[in-house]
Amino acid sequence: MIFVGVFFAMPMFARAESDFQSQFFSYNLDENTLAKGYTFSFFENNLQVIFKPKNFTKPVGLQVNNEDPTNFSLAPNYEKLSDIYRLKIMADEESSFGLPVIFNFQEKLDGNCQIYNFDDELGWQKIAKSEVKNKKAKFELSDKEMIVAVLRDNNIMTIGAASWYKYKNCQCAASPDYPKGSKLKVKDLDTGKEIIVKVNDYGPDRKIFPDRVIDLDATAFKKLAKLSRGIIKRVEVLLIENQK
Repeated sequence: MIFVGVFFAMPMFARAESDFQSQFFSYNLDENTLAKGYTFSFFENNLQVIFKPKNFTKPVGLQVNNEDPTNFSLAPNYEKLSDIYRLKIMADEESSFGLPVIFNFQEKLDGNCQIYNFDDELGWQKIAKSEVKNKKAKFELSDKEMIVAVLRDNNIMTIGAASWYKYKNCQCAASPDYPKGSKLKVKDLDTGKEIIVKVNDYGPDRKIFPDRVIDLDATAFKKLAKLSRGIIKRVEVLLIENQK
């Protein structure tokens, strides 16, 4: 073993009403292991926690367990794609966080999938500094204890019309679904042409234009169609990088 003080227990208990089975992992890492770095894989490699070399300089403890989903409510439009995990770091060092955490999936994730952290007062909140790409969802553990899961927001519109407006003459767009800084792939479903844009504005207003999925800067729109066209009737918008 390259880490010390390992305790492992599975399962702890089972609940007949939900068929939930808890697994709990606890590790203590010594200075030598921390200096080299180490990657932990849990739940048949569905979750990974990565200690980069010298992330910590003093011994640190790691606890990971899956949470009973019946204890966490979801809004009707949200769909749970992963188990709910509690990650806990036990360390004296206050500033040495930023541990990469990776969710691994068998299927490719779409642009409506994001990583959320559960807050006792606010409920599920998006983790802004995260990335969802292909079959992986990544974020950095920023607190000593976090409850996290990958959720899909089924209210996000992905297919609709694309309009254009003159804003900053850039490869950018306005979106009512994604925050500023997000990168989106926009594909004309009739021609197959696609571009990548960065969100830097809010719009179009779905109350006024319910069929519009995105509003492209004129510079970006021209790479898909002539401005004289006014509207591209069918585009697909997918998230490729969250706000940083």
